[in-house]
Amino acid sequence: MKHNSKQFLALFMAVSMAVAPVSGVYAEDQNAAVEDTLSENKQDSDEVGQTEPEAAAGQTELEAAAGQTESSVTTDTSQEVTKEAGKNQVAVEKVQNTQEDGIAPQTEPIGEDEIFENITDISGMAGALKDGEYGVDADHFSAKLTSGGSSKVKIECQKVIVKNGKATAWINFSSSKYDKVWVKVNGTQNIYHAKPREGEAGVTFEIPVNLNSSMTFMAHTSSMSGKNIAYTINIAIPEDTVPSTPSTPDQTVITELSFKEGSELSMKEGEVQELTPQFTPALSASETAPDMTWTSSDPEVVTVAKSGTQAELTAVKAGTAEVTVSIKNAEGTELKATCKVTVTASETENKTLTDGNYQVDVDTGNKMFKVTNCILTSEKGKMYAVITLSGTGYDYLYMGSAADAAEAAAKDYISYVADEAGKYTYKVPVESLDKGIAVAAHSIKKDKWYDRTLIFSSASAKRIIADGTYQVNAEAGGKMFRVTDCVMTVKNGQMTAAVTLSGQGYNRIYLGDVNNASDDEKNWILPDSLLAEQYTFQIPVKKLDEVMTIAVHTTKSNKWDTRTLTFHSEGMTKIADSNNGNASNGNNGSNGSLKPGGNNNNPGNGSNGNNQGNAENNNGNSGTTGNNTTNNGKPDQESKYESDLNKSTARVNSTTGLKDGVYAPDSFSWSGGTGKVSITCSKVTVTGGQAYATITFSSPHYQYVKANGNVYYPSAKTGSSTSFVIPVELNKNNSVVGMTTAMSTAHEIKYTIFVYIAEAAKANASARANGKEVTVIGANGSDSSKTATANKKMDEVAPEIIGLEYQSETKAEYAKYFKIYHYDQGITLLEIDMNKKTGRKAAGKKWKEASEISGLNPAEQEQAALYLNKVIKYLIVPENVEIPAGLDKEVIVVRQPADHVYAGSNKTISLMEELGQLDKVTTVGVKKNKCKNETIKEKMAEKEVIYAGTSGKLNYKKLVKNKCNLALLSSSVLPEKRSSKKAAKKKMTAYRKMTEKMTLLQIPVIVDRAKDEKGKDAQKEWEKVYQVILGCDGQSAE
Repeated sequence: MKHNSKQFLALFMAVSMAVAPVSGVYAEDQNAAVEDTLSENKQDSDEVGQTEPEAAAGQTELEAAAGQTESSVTTDTSQEVTKEAGKNQVAVEKVQNTQEDGIAPQTEPIGEDEIFENITDISGMAGALKDGEYGVDADHFSAKLTSGGSSKVKIECQKVIVKNGKATAWINFSSSKYDKVWVKVNGTQNIYHAKPREGEAGVTFEIPVNLNSSMTFMAHTSSMSGKNIAYTINIAIPEDTVPSTPSTPDQTVITELSFKEGSELSMKEGEVQELTPQFTPALSASETAPDMTWTSSDPEVVTVAKSGTQAELTAVKAGTAEVTVSIKNAEGTELKATCKVTVTASETENKTLTDGNYQVDVDTGNKMFKVTNCILTSEKGKMYAVITLSGTGYDYLYMGSAADAAEAAAKDYISYVADEAGKYTYKVPVESLDKGIAVAAHSIKKDKWYDRTLIFSSASAKRIIADGTYQVNAEAGGKMFRVTDCVMTVKNGQMTAAVTLSGQGYNRIYLGDVNNASDDEKNWILPDSLLAEQYTFQIPVKKLDEVMTIAVHTTKSNKWDTRTLTFHSEGMTKIADSNNGNASNGNNGSNGSLKPGGNNNNPGNGSNGNNQGNAENNNGNSGTTGNNTTNNGKPDQESKYESDLNKSTARVNSTTGLKDGVYAPDSFSWSGGTGKVSITCSKVTVTGGQAYATITFSSPHYQYVKANGNVYYPSAKTGSSTSFVIPVELNKNNSVVGMTTAMSTAHEIKYTIFVYIAEAAKANASARANGKEVTVIGANGSDSSKTATANKKMDEVAPEIIGLEYQSETKAEYAKYFKIYHYDQGITLLEIDMNKKTGRKAAGKKWKEASEISGLNPAEQEQAALYLNKVIKYLIVPENVEIPAGLDKEVIVVRQPADHVYAGSNKTISLMEELGQLDKVTTVGVKKNKCKNETIKEKMAEKEVIYAGTSGKLNYKKLVKNKCNLALLSSSVLPEKRSSKKAAKKKMTAYRKMTEKMTLLQIPVIVDRAKDEKGKDAQKEWEKVYQVILGCDGQSAE
């Protein structure tokens, strides 16, 4: 009885202590009394053969004994009864039951996914508190045990950080045995793991909390074989409390650094000029620009001094120097921009302009004598200007002083000429720019001469382009911002550029600061048509060769970004006059030539005629005129032409050994343009040993074609097509330029066409095929259905590639998933099976159906579709080798050198090292801590190689930043053979989206299926694939 009484007393006091509230202080007196009782109790239990629990390392017997009692009150039964009868009574009853049974209570281990019903569901919101850090003292924090636990462990709140309206508390436990806690946030129970305290014993938990109200969470201790203990805390922070450390807003990560003034500057000796850094993406108005370091490569030529967020450059003497600014962005990455500065000696001679007409600003320094317009002409080193004054108060000007004017003869006066608006204009000689020129002006009202000054600004001089339509090279600045075509119209000196982008990724343009774009809706520039596959914008241009900073609105992310456009005068080609939008005045077939006395190469074709535009302007008449557009077996005559003075194309060698007659091309392929207009070739006419191809554009808007150094005009036109007959070199690439007016303004498009007659080549192929089927690549043109059919299985015999000559095969003795065939000029065909031993079949076919392919034009969509074939064919092309036109519609072209490679796995990295090609790796798919190659790890530490996401989740921005030109992925991007339909479809859909994006970025993707091969010998043979891709065929891995 004595034994039972002592045991009961000990357990009763332990339970009483467990259910008592804890305020963050030690219960020393209670523990001392209980500890004495337990000592006696332990001795009695030993006498009757019972075993007390052993204390864990660093734990007192008191804690061990109390731990058993704690576990008993955290069971589901005790919690339910507690709700009805009170915690203390339940604890006593439970202890009595345990004592009567004579069995010590045991703790069942709780898993991390255990759901606790007695913890508080919180929102984690901080209410009206501002973002920042708040200190919490003992007066503003309370904690108590809700179930289980010991007051030996002290809890305190170190601090609370509020960010984006959410509160996170740093809760310290004095015992390091606590390893995790459970907190329920918005109905979801989350686990938070312990972190060691810096310089102090115990651990810290960073958990979301509700402020100014009680909340209960569950904590786990590793003591006593594992224990879950509920705590209730309250953190009181009044809503008007000011944070001790205000929150710092997230800093924009700058990815590109450039100069507003451009990458080159010209200065004169003694001149001072500012240089302004430009960040991409732009910083918000509340952000501070990062610290900048400025340097000059030659301070004796140019000195640089920091001036706020700009630099002040001073030209010291003639020469060239580079001024560099460097920053570190929010991620710690160093970025640099360099500007080349050319300093020339101070001019002692007068400053003039090159020959031409210019719009120039004129400063007079007098409000009563204001120049509103000035057209300056420079001719053979001499300049004169026609200036327009703001009023009509002066009838004469005199080049000199007022005193001299009063004495001068009337013949020396410059009289006015009234313009259409009635303003007075004067033609004055210009001695020099940027220099005050003395002029006297005679007042009509006061009949008096006044001294005035004219200063013609060279900086404002803007060359005036003659009215007409021009093909212009437009340079786009900024990521994922590409211009595919630019046609500029000049009318009355005003320039407007029709800029066509690569897709539909941007749907608005704003000429101004990106920060003002969203609010200035009336000045948005919208696409000509929202139905177009590639958006075209009409952009007013003030000056050529000047960087124009614009804001663009991203269709997908619905935000504005900063980009740049520069319209270059160099290479600007006039393609039409202003009167009718056409580059020529038409071509009447009866003339034979546009130029009087020109060579009529087709004297018998005059009656057919070709009246340009008749299909569009004859009340919808779409009848065909001139030559036939189908192969009816009759020869076609060469289209009428005139010499191309711009020499846009070179002469071709159209000589052929074929007999005179009409031939159907065995294959015709082409490349160029956006893919909206297709080109076909119906026949080849051989006359006098010269080959002429009849080519047809699937649009009635083509007005001429430049080829063979000439400008050819249509031989036939319908309501839907335009045909030309031009000389070609068979079985070779031919460059042509077509001019279309389809987009309301005329512009030229460059194409490459390839006409193939392959009787001899097919005979050779049949001979080496030995009766087996031979695939012909290049014969399908734009028929993607035929291409897909040809790519269902790997070729047993080397395919016949139109325009290339087969040489040899690199055979695989063991590997089953690749084929390698070699052709002339060092070109290699690589085939990879993407179907066998995968779950592709389970995925079905719907994963191929893209609802929208953002940013891909029709030609790019064709290329992206090649990745969806069961067998992918790659054409590995050496540097500077030209391939027959149109092959990129049937194979994926990989250009060498592939010197910026993404290596998706450790195996790829290892094999590239064995082949001595590790220096070509610039991005990887393994993180530094998981990389097994020490060289790559070192390069990652130096940021020479960066982690760009896994093969299944690529970081496209990093790939572009590191100029990746080939991605070698692991076969983990494909579904496994036993994958469920849902899993397989999900994986193949992700694969399709990834290859679409890589096609847009022009980065070829090759999947390494070595690990799917059966046996080490087969896996090792993939070394041959790497040798071909990386151009190291002569090297072999050890």
